[in-house]
Amino acid sequence: MQHLLSLCQILLGQVCFISGMVSHISTIFRAGDVTFLWTPSPNDSFYDIKITRDKTEDSDWIRVQETKYTVRNSLLYDVIKINFKAYGSIIESTMIYKVSKVQIQIGEPVNISWTAAFFPITGQYNVYHTYKVNKTIFQLQNEGILYGGHNVSNKYRYITRPYNSVNISFEIRHTTVDDAGYYAGGPTADSAWSGGGVVLIVSGKPMRPNIEGNLSIMVETFSNITCSSKSTSAPDYYSNLVTLTYTWFVNNTEIEGETNQTLSLKVTKGIMYNKYSCAATEEDLVSDRSNAVQINPLYGPEKVNITPKPSLNKYDQIEVRGGGFVGPFNCSADCNPACNITWQMKHSTRFYDVLSETGTLFQQVGIYMEMFCCVAKWVHDTTIYEIIKLDVQYIEEINLYLNDTLHSNADVSENKPLSIACFVDGNPAPTIRLSRGQGHTETNLEEKEGKWLNFTIESTQCSHKDIYKCTWTSAVFGSSYALFIINVLCNPKIDTSEDFKTKYPFKSGFNLKLEVAVPLIANPPPQKSNLTWVGPYTVPMNTVISQRDEIYKQLFVSFIPVVDQTYFGNYSLQYREFMICTVTIIAEEVPQAPTNVTWNSYASGYVNLTWVSGFSRGPYQFFILSLYNGSIWEIVGNVSDPGVGNLAYFDPGLLTPGHEYAFRLESCNRINCSFPPTEIQVTIKGI
Repeated sequence: MQHLLSLCQILLGQVCFISGMVSHISTIFRAGDVTFLWTPSPNDSFYDIKITRDKTEDSDWIRVQETKYTVRNSLLYDVIKINFKAYGSIIESTMIYKVSKVQIQIGEPVNISWTAAFFPITGQYNVYHTYKVNKTIFQLQNEGILYGGHNVSNKYRYITRPYNSVNISFEIRHTTVDDAGYYAGGPTADSAWSGGGVVLIVSGKPMRPNIEGNLSIMVETFSNITCSSKSTSAPDYYSNLVTLTYTWFVNNTEIEGETNQTLSLKVTKGIMYNKYSCAATEEDLVSDRSNAVQINPLYGPEKVNITPKPSLNKYDQIEVRGGGFVGPFNCSADCNPACNITWQMKHSTRFYDVLSETGTLFQQVGIYMEMFCCVAKWVHDTTIYEIIKLDVQYIEEINLYLNDTLHSNADVSENKPLSIACFVDGNPAPTIRLSRGQGHTETNLEEKEGKWLNFTIESTQCSHKDIYKCTWTSAVFGSSYALFIINVLCNPKIDTSEDFKTKYPFKSGFNLKLEVAVPLIANPPPQKSNLTWVGPYTVPMNTVISQRDEIYKQLFVSFIPVVDQTYFGNYSLQYREFMICTVTIIAEEVPQAPTNVTWNSYASGYVNLTWVSGFSRGPYQFFILSLYNGSIWEIVGNVSDPGVGNLAYFDPGLLTPGHEYAFRLESCNRINCSFPPTEIQVTIKGI
């Protein structure tokens, strides 16, 4: 079929004649947006729209029910074209809207011009200015002009002669940002927003920027400082579209290549001597330069310096007798802001502050003192230290620390970190071993020579529940050990080391119950009364809890009734208020047959078949279309399921015009197809 296309280019709301029909098209300009309006047809309820912005055309048609369409941010374009047609029509109409705009700087005079569609024979033609305040700036009549009741104006000067010409042209003097906005004209107040007017843009230099960002920042990281400014041009629906550019300066020298709003600087110790400033630019208008800022580099101590250097033995210790003196030693560190320098002494299992003057240590020692430590603490919780070890020979009993607290046994919540420390104070240093279990099940976890053995479990689990032992051995003092119990408390959860099925295809029936076995880990074992299933129905269920190979491993077996289809769905196993897992029970049946099967031969040789999808009953559903060729049913289409209650359709392509065809439609899944199939007779539209 030959497609007829009638194009009518329309400007400023003129009348367009299309194949004997009249369609009045007009435009409205409001706050930077252009709205196209057309006269509705009594026979049309929907319209198809396609917009071209400058040379960029929409890829698809847009369907609207209203007789208008709005294009946002029209000042971004020079020309906006709209193609539209009534729904189902092949006749297109076109309107081209030219975005007329004039841009000046504050104080400059400007001429505003446009061509009116007509000049009233009787009455007057009003010229309007719309922005923050909407007003009439003057009235034109056949014999003259009035500026708000006066014959002359210091602000406006009308240029066109004669006065009743459709070529509207006038001058605006001494422009300010209040003159920005939309200028249009016509005989009525609604003409203030009519299309075909002119947008006056009054440009001003951007606001003086402020530099924002974190100016105090760690060295060897990046400081991102932002030049914050905004356009002062008007109207605001223009300035909101403006993209400013930026210039950065360091010590009043422009930084080449840096034009982004944000400046990224790698922070070093020497950056504190630089001053940074910026300016914003809108086209050729440059803002005043911002106040200069300086980066304050933050850095903690890299090392602690002790002077003079201590004289150490081959074990890096100071040899000193009990009652002797250590020092004097001076301690210092380079930090910004300055570090707090203190001396500490380790005595037995604790550190004690040592009185010192201006960071100088001179201290008498006892036989249980282990070391002196110079601590440099920074404001950002960074602490480093330098140790002077002492050499004293002795041995004490084992002290056990769990999470830094002296303990003999510990209850630990699941998923919490646990640090184990075995401390044996002695000299020479003993060998300490941490093990787990007893007898043939005992397993070494860690062994170390020294006073401390530290072992960390990053995230405790039920499987960590056991008896642990710290053992020390010494060539001088023999050996000893201490036993302790770690009891991990854990709420019920799935044992991921076991296979656990979460989806159960199942049939429904009055006496049918689905067995669901959930492998659990919990300590202490959960009470059956605290485990509940929450699903489509809350019904009594037979449940059994049994222990598996470990005391913290259980098997929770439930028998869930599935009476009918309403029992299918998600069932969540909850322990008190916490959810453990979710299983899904789905139906294993053939899908429902499709409903509302219809056909429409919409053109010669073509037909469109439609139907409503039924419930898939669990497995993935699809539709098979077959065509009877005189002897057998031949499959001609496989259609995906659009979802229960949704419309599906199929077009078999070109058929013989005027002939009658038999089609068969089946709903299928991996179990089978619906029965009986739906069969319809279709008569194809002739030429």
